[in-house]
Amino acid sequence: MGKILRREVILRGVQAVSVFSILPLAARAAEQCVDVSSESLRESMHYQDPGPEEDKHCKDCGFFTMEEAPCGHCQIMSGPVSANAHCDSWSERGKS
Repeated sequence: MGKILRREVILRGVQAVSVFSILPLAARAAEQCVDVSSESLRESMHYQDPGPEEDKHCKDCGFFTMEEAPCGHCQIMSGPVSANAHCDSWSERGKS
């Protein structure tokens, strides 16, 4: 029984280390798509990351061009945005 308990403790420790090593990477990926100088514009356009409607994400918008995943460039925001975000200026591709 002692070996099982020790294995569980080791397994839980490995899982915790894995989670805590991945969290900073996810946070950095989200930070890449943020331009501090456009924060007030993002607020006024109700920019949300991730966007609530999957069919109206930035990656499907006419103002968006993909650059380096997970970020792209928005003509309206004049800076990096997440491909999975959404704002009030979303426009179907080809109709902008």
